[in-house]
Amino acid sequence: MKKLLAFVISMIFVLFSLAACGSGGDLSDATSTTEPDAVSAELLEEKQQPDQDMANAAEAQDNKDAEASEEENAEEAPGEFDPDKVEMQATPNSSCFSNIGYDSLHNVLILTFRDSGASYLYREVPESVWNDLCAASSMGKFYNASIKGNYPDEKLQ
Repeated sequence: MKKLLAFVISMIFVLFSLAACGSGGDLSDATSTTEPDAVSAELLEEKQQPDQDMANAAEAQDNKDAEASEEENAEEAPGEFDPDKVEMQATPNSSCFSNIGYDSLHNVLILTFRDSGASYLYREVPESVWNDLCAASSMGKFYNASIKGNYPDEKLQ
């Protein structure tokens, strides 16, 4: 009886081994039912899934950026200027100004004088004047020659 049981077990083992190698007959269902093409398709799908996830995330971010841009533009209509929203930049190489800023949507220039700390807003300043100020070897001389008295101005608090 032991010999018969050992023989049956060894035959089952041989049949499963043959089926696992792909040369078994009807016992393929006893092992893996996945065909090579199905495995390839499954692996390809798994590989493409992260790419699709990244594309979806990028599209979602683009939508958020567009919404934020629309909100910013709605808040900054040309008639609604807010000097506190102008991005100021330090000017450590200027003895005249400590900070300068420009709003291209409203053509407004803001200058903060180093000595007094006072800030002035200049309206109707073309972007070319802003670019020339930034490139000037002496911002104070450029201010006196090209900005002072040439544009409507007001002192900020």
